[in-house]
Amino acid sequence: MKHILQTLLALSLLTLLIVACSREGAVSTPSRSNSAKANTSALGQQPTVHMDADRFLQQTIAIKKGESITLIDDVSTLHVIANGSWKDGLPKYGQEPGAPNIEVKLSGQGSHQIGPFSTAGTFHLYCTVHQGMGLTVIVH
Repeated sequence: MKHILQTLLALSLLTLLIVACSREGAVSTPSRSNSAKANTSALGQQPTVHMDADRFLQQTIAIKKGESITLIDDVSTLHVIANGSWKDGLPKYGQEPGAPNIEVKLSGQGSHQIGPFSTAGTFHLYCTVHQGMGLTVIVH
């Protein structure tokens, strides 16, 4: 009887572990490239960048001069997006010349448009909350 209870307890813990690791919204690492080509949504072909719990799903986006980007928060996680980047694990605020001023707070699933980016160049954005979460915007 004691052996049966131990077995049931072990199976219960294993089941709990499997369910916890496979819950909806769990972070996974899909095998996709960090392409510099702009994603566009079906509505108006606006360039889009999706975010999960602690990263941009693409690290680089290339857009045309004058375009804006829609940031889409796919999970219920706070993101504070600003001009700058992470350097050696530390946040470094910095607005490159010609970059629009970015100060965006997304506090759950939703979206926000940033831009327009009216100057050609390379611009860096980062989430001030999540270490290492950065986006490079290349404007042609």
